[in-house]
Amino acid sequence: MGVMLTSDVDAAVIPTSNGEVEILPGHRPLMALAVPGELRLRRDDRVDALVIDKGFLYVANDHIVVTVEQAISVKEVDIAAVELAQKRAEEALQAAAMEREALDPEEVKHLEAKIRYQLAQKSAKSQHRT
Repeated sequence: MGVMLTSDVDAAVIPTSNGEVEILPGHRPLMALAVPGELRLRRDDRVDALVIDKGFLYVANDHIVVTVEQAISVKEVDIAAVELAQKRAEEALQAAAMEREALDPEEVKHLEAKIRYQLAQKSAKSQHRT
């Protein structure tokens, strides 16, 4: 992982395990689990949207740090590629369920997480079509 974005914003809306959290100036310190979904950053009258994977959110002293496994601008989401990746992950899970030898539990978690991230991309992209 590396620094993806450093920017001054007026507000941020981040998907967490407890629902969406809006961070405004003066927000109390916070640590939370980020979940796959749409992260929105508001600057002046503009909103930038990113699709994020799972990770962590940390807020303190008017600074927000979001560390995630993957992120992509909603504008860059390629629905055809997302659907193909989702299909492959679902097929791998189905094949493992049909085999006598179970798939490694960590691999199952990985495939399920991949599917959640693909679904988040499709959802965010469909909300931003004009």
